[in-house]
Amino acid sequence: MIPARDDHFYITSTGRLARRLRRQFVNSRIDEGRRCWKPLRAMDLNSWLKELWRDSWPDKTEAPEIILLKLWEELAESNPPPSPLENDLGLVRLLDENFKTMIRNKIDPSSGSPSTPLVEWRRKICASFTRTLRSRNYFHPSELPLKVCREIEANRIVLPDTITLAGFDSPAPVEADLFSLLEKRCTIEYLKDQREKATDMEAIALPSPEQEVIYLAHRLVEDARSLPLDRIGVIVPDLDAYEASIERSLRDVMGENEPADHQWFNITLGGTIYDLPLIKAAMLPLLFILAGETKDLFLSLILSPYYGYWKGKRQDISRADLIWREASIGSGLSALLSLVNRKNRGTKEKIFHGNPRTLLPLFGIKSTSKKSADDWIKALDDTWSHLSFPVISGEEDTLAWNHLKEIMADLGRHLSSVRMDAHEFLSWITNMASHKKTKVGASEDAGIQIMGMVESRGLDFDKVYVLDMNDRSLPQPVRPLPLLDGTERHSVQGATAEMQYEFAEKAFQNLMLTAKDITFLRAEEENSKPLTPSPFWIGDERRESLNIWRTPTPAWLRADWLRLAHEESKKAVTINHHEPDSPIDPETIPPVLSMGKIETALACPYRFFVSTILGMEKLEEREAATSPMERGNRLHRVLASFTEKMRGGNINLEKERARAMDLLFESADEALSDCAGDPLWEVERRRWFDEPGLLISWLDEELRHRQSGWICIEEEMDFKDLKNENWPFSLKGRIDRIDHHESEGILCIDYKTGNTPPSADVISRLKAPQLPVYLLALREATIPAMEKYCKEKRILSAAYMQLKSAEDIKTSWILGTDPLLDEWTEVIAKIGRILKSGHMSADPFPVSKVDKKDQICEDCPFLTLCERGLYSDLPNAEKDGDEGTPY
Repeated sequence: MIPARDDHFYITSTGRLARRLRRQFVNSRIDEGRRCWKPLRAMDLNSWLKELWRDSWPDKTEAPEIILLKLWEELAESNPPPSPLENDLGLVRLLDENFKTMIRNKIDPSSGSPSTPLVEWRRKICASFTRTLRSRNYFHPSELPLKVCREIEANRIVLPDTITLAGFDSPAPVEADLFSLLEKRCTIEYLKDQREKATDMEAIALPSPEQEVIYLAHRLVEDARSLPLDRIGVIVPDLDAYEASIERSLRDVMGENEPADHQWFNITLGGTIYDLPLIKAAMLPLLFILAGETKDLFLSLILSPYYGYWKGKRQDISRADLIWREASIGSGLSALLSLVNRKNRGTKEKIFHGNPRTLLPLFGIKSTSKKSADDWIKALDDTWSHLSFPVISGEEDTLAWNHLKEIMADLGRHLSSVRMDAHEFLSWITNMASHKKTKVGASEDAGIQIMGMVESRGLDFDKVYVLDMNDRSLPQPVRPLPLLDGTERHSVQGATAEMQYEFAEKAFQNLMLTAKDITFLRAEEENSKPLTPSPFWIGDERRESLNIWRTPTPAWLRADWLRLAHEESKKAVTINHHEPDSPIDPETIPPVLSMGKIETALACPYRFFVSTILGMEKLEEREAATSPMERGNRLHRVLASFTEKMRGGNINLEKERARAMDLLFESADEALSDCAGDPLWEVERRRWFDEPGLLISWLDEELRHRQSGWICIEEEMDFKDLKNENWPFSLKGRIDRIDHHESEGILCIDYKTGNTPPSADVISRLKAPQLPVYLLALREATIPAMEKYCKEKRILSAAYMQLKSAEDIKTSWILGTDPLLDEWTEVIAKIGRILKSGHMSADPFPVSKVDKKDQICEDCPFLTLCERGLYSDLPNAEKDGDEGTPY
């Protein structure tokens, strides 16, 4: 406990410490049995300085944030930054932060020894900034301590007789000057911390940050059984990185619904306004017109629960979405609604009553149009009003809406006549919202207190947990100061590794006073990268790990989703032991299997059963118009059309490259004819042809291929009725391309726009059947068009051609030897016998030679239907030490 006296005036480094002193003082007077007392005077330094300045009747005021940012933007526009910097709000923020840092560290931002062009530009623009700000009777907020010092020196401010300073371990230079001045004018005392250092300490290492938070939640629930919640503290050096996962985990184990006037926990660090869902929803109309009226953003808008206009219309919107998906239409409000009107009369009227552009005033404005901020605000406000925005559902939404109205009011007040386009207007809103911290109201003396290192100064608890005790967080990384030169940087707090270490050392000493019982936690690695312990790690660590899926602790069983899953998995285990599965009727197996289905069967018979026999499909994921599958399909069409045209025109690629290029452009135009003008597909077309274009690089590879004697003889070649006496089915498929060489024989090529399987998957692991089946089809002469090439024994080969990017075109060859094809014939026969038996169990790669078989289960779309996903151990994954994460 920190002693507090009513005859002293307390100035603290943080507002939280001031409030704690006041509460502590009140509680001590109550404990003494007093009925009344003089309030303790305690304020944080910044609030006190603002009060002093206000009471001095100043002729200048602090400039509002938006005025500062706009002035920086104007000055950077008239004095452009050196290349490659661009004048945007990011640079504007950097200039303002740079100016603040230099003022606090007593460095003149506008002068110094000759330096780099960037530093010289900063000095010039800072000089203009200071002059302009003064001419408008404003000053920068960071200059407030300097202003107050001048007023004190001029005897225009009355100071308390005795001032006690609390929590100032590393004051900035301007603060140190202020304190020195105060020492000359009144009695100054520095509050001495009388708390004892921690005596009970433990150090625990966990596999990952996720495990760190899981373990923390488990321990907090256990501690809550014996300690008042407000006597438990959690300190996180980098609270930004951990806030969301800690809050999510504590909500899980403590419940969303808290009793009235009660809180489970309080996180001091609020999120930014822009992170709140209502703010993101509010920006959807602007984002929609800026992105070229894309379908995905339109769906996000009309499906958002914050827009009341579309309440109860979800089914009609889903019908419209299906129509758009089938037509692969990606953008254009008129095109989207016209298509719906043609395909399903009346659905458009159900989604929009009347003309959408009349209903949505903002959509009638071109995104490149320059309008005043007032005009943009009115158009956006009218759009919100017409669409019944916002539909508010709680305190968080109310908070977000109030802040958004404040931001809009500030823009209207300070930038009303400034002309800007839609992108600039959106940038102002998002930039203001992204730098404004807020949180739903929470009490600092109720619930578990979760805070950063600075907020923990002067506080005391019965039990404290310290997270992320790695060297990336304590000490913090050196501050990046790109606009300062080397000399200036050495004068700034935290700008060198030595300074950060000294600051961390003081912070750690303060941390050791927060409780007698402290538990230090750290993650051993993150994303498979090892993490190094902090220099202040106490050693003698023990390793812990919680697998809440297999052995959930009582604390984690409080989470509804985990408890229900655990109970159902136990039921499944019981049913499995007493009611073994009955075999499936063999007659249900299709008589003909495609390449995709035989590949599924090889990977897992149960997945084959669910997808093929039961006909279940994984939930379709929403994809952009240019999804990977759609891009791959169109690229296949381009290549097939091109090779066919080359063969039909008898064109020599080596001698007639220009003509071949014309055919390649022509083939691309044909493949994209139904989406001509679509911005997304125009971007894809540029990826194919702009230097170094994917198709240009492919053409170079094709030239080398043909120069070695290969000629393309067929493309998109179907085969069917590929049989074997030991197979209970026949196979069918389509080969992307077949080439012929006089001495090298026949080559099947399969284009891959993603990663290609390694050759070992075909030759030794026997898990990738595509190329071997193509070669079997050639060997068994089930492709009629190839009979003239296969009359005599020829060498058979196959290859994957990877077409991911212009820099990543490669060909992987597989020689179709008889032993390899015979082995594959037997592999298919083995999987056929498993399917024919009717026992299609969850057994990954039952006939392949794969080491880590269970890894395929991680991405299985049917994992939640499978006994392995519900309750079975995954021995191979566990043996490799990869238990995965619980989320």
